[in-house]
Amino acid sequence: MSFLKDLVTRSRAKVRKSINCLLGDTHDHYTSFYPGNQSYIIRKIITRLVRKVPLDDHNIEKIQGIAPDSIVVYTCKNKRFFDFLYFHTRMQAQELPFPELAFDLRFFFLLPVKRVCRIILAQMDHLLHHF
Repeated sequence: MSFLKDLVTRSRAKVRKSINCLLGDTHDHYTSFYPGNQSYIIRKIITRLVRKVPLDDHNIEKIQGIAPDSIVVYTCKNKRFFDFLYFHTRMQAQELPFPELAFDLRFFFLLPVKRVCRIILAQMDHLLHHF
């Protein structure tokens, strides 16, 4: 019986270690987080869409005047997917602090496959571990 308990304990430890390795030792993987590294195709499509929309120079000067170690929060009157992608792409292209987190928006189809797999694994692991 002791052998069986040791086997179960060792196998659980190996599974936990594998899951932690796959997740990068963190469960902070969310669909509302859109990182700065985009795939080439998605970047080209979004850049082509937002290139023709002008950005006010007065607002750019304000953003450039912000201290580099401060946290920048962008807010929009309307919560739209395109608004977020516009600011994300334009600010990143001009090397300004760009938004990466959007509340109540899901970027499931724009995220890389590896990131989507990590999101699913993190949510499944959390569900099975805590419930």
